[in-house]
Amino acid sequence: MPLPSLKHYNYDDLDGSCGCALCNHYRHAVKAYEAYIQGKSSHVWSCTCAECKTRMKIYEEVLLSSLKRETYSELSFLCENHPDKGPFLAWVWRATQYPDGHRRTFSRAWWLDRGAKVPLGWWLRKWKMLSGVDIINDLMKKGP
Repeated sequence: MPLPSLKHYNYDDLDGSCGCALCNHYRHAVKAYEAYIQGKSSHVWSCTCAECKTRMKIYEEVLLSSLKRETYSELSFLCENHPDKGPFLAWVWRATQYPDGHRRTFSRAWWLDRGAKVPLGWWLRKWKMLSGVDIINDLMKKGP
């Protein structure tokens, strides 16, 4: 799958016309969830019946796809003016697309458990450790 645009942060475009795998997966997951809950009973979220377990699995996919898309989009905005944004965003993209082959750091369980808790700076610091490129300080030196 090709890398999404390096300018992947205009949510009006992302929600409507972006055809990248991150946005397609997100839209598909939301539609599947909305279709599933139509006409279903309104059990409480703590219910463990078979219907509610299925609903939670489908909702989990919405959460997972949203976390990945938001992470990539926000990081593409932060590093928009950095000359090394391409390799950095390619690395982030691989973390969203190949969870079990990415040194098992970014598994499905990792995204669901930690994805929303990890600050964007963590990704930038991790990239600095891997590549030696300090996007944070480079951007702070340049200013807005």
